[in-house]
Amino acid sequence: MLSKTTTYKKPLVDKATLKKNVGLIHSSSELGLVERKLFNWLLLESFEQLEQDVTHEIPLPILKVLMGWENSNNNDGLEAAMKRLMSTVVHFNLIKSKKTKEGESYEDAWEATTLLSYAAIVDGRARWRFDQAMAAKLHDPAVFHWLNVAAAQGLQSSFAYALYENSARYYKVGQTPKLSVPLVRELLNATAPLYADFRYLKQRVLTPAVKEINTITDIELEVEYQREGRSVVAVQFFVTAKPQSSLLVNKDRLREALSEEEKALHDRMVALKLASRVSISAIDARGYDAIEQAVALTEYKVKNGEISRSAAGYLRKVIATPFDVETPVTSATFRRDKSRSQLEDTQALVAQRQAEGELVREEREKRTTEISLLSVVERREAAKAFIQNMPQTAKFYDADLAKFSGRTESMFSLFLRGWVPAGDLQVSNSV
Repeated sequence: MLSKTTTYKKPLVDKATLKKNVGLIHSSSELGLVERKLFNWLLLESFEQLEQDVTHEIPLPILKVLMGWENSNNNDGLEAAMKRLMSTVVHFNLIKSKKTKEGESYEDAWEATTLLSYAAIVDGRARWRFDQAMAAKLHDPAVFHWLNVAAAQGLQSSFAYALYENSARYYKVGQTPKLSVPLVRELLNATAPLYADFRYLKQRVLTPAVKEINTITDIELEVEYQREGRSVVAVQFFVTAKPQSSLLVNKDRLREALSEEEKALHDRMVALKLASRVSISAIDARGYDAIEQAVALTEYKVKNGEISRSAAGYLRKVIATPFDVETPVTSATFRRDKSRSQLEDTQALVAQRQAEGELVREEREKRTTEISLLSVVERREAAKAFIQNMPQTAKFYDADLAKFSGRTESMFSLFLRGWVPAGDLQVSNSV
């Protein structure tokens, strides 16, 4: 979508931020990188309706974009990840804070549930449900912290992703509690026997994960190790939000904080079934002008019956589409310019293919004629070269007729198309 300076702003996905249950973040679920990302996006998409007992859904193309799989037509990965979310038991509040006279301390507590109670991929859409107890925990504002899902999207290691989830919430206080080494292993799912040796846990899990987080995400971590004798018994992470971090932005901006112009645009987006929170984030991320153009186009499509399923899903895709044009993109100009451009491109491609095909046909006919005019002497010369390349064909050769028997003659005919005789006859090598 074009901004006033004709430079691209990052897609809406870069502003995607999720309120996530603290206990869930500190879960010991054995989730891989794909499952963690998928669950965070499903939670983000359904957050506005968590208090309602409903089946949530999202078009598959949009979910694939969120997962970074927009070029894949294979749904097996999503299906496997959703099945894993349905079968995975998570343990809540492995780290539970409590107030004491001396200040804040931490104690252990236990609670468990599955992540999804239902999942399906039907008619090009992903569908899922949360158990009511799970939904209540996910929506409890008393235990939420903001998790920047998009900031963590580029992480390639499941260890780094889990560490980001478990440390980002502490950016305001600047440090995590001191975590015992067994607890760190459980939180990061580094439960392989190899990591019982702290040297390998540090070398292969903690150090690479911290480096990846510091390079990619919106926070920076430093690690401090607590020792008893020569052994490391606990780990503490010091957390700093980078200056440009979206964690430092007020994420609770409500409709009342918008200008009158933005409120009107917001209401149009909500009328298209886009969540209020997502609408406000889109306006903040892309600017009023770009979003107004996207909304106008979507409204035009809805009015003309060109959107059969989700207007909100279509609007999301338009918001994420850059337009490199000098004039404002309205529903009419977008429709006209795109159709004209597609028609011109198609006509040019057809003309090019026709011209190329005509040249190939002419060359082929010319070469066929040249081969038919070869003398017996020239065919013998060619056969000699052919046999030198493929000695096993000699037994099928009739020197008097300068021909081969059976399939070998067909092979010889193909050879002749690229053969240049030693005489005056010039043969094209292009066909």
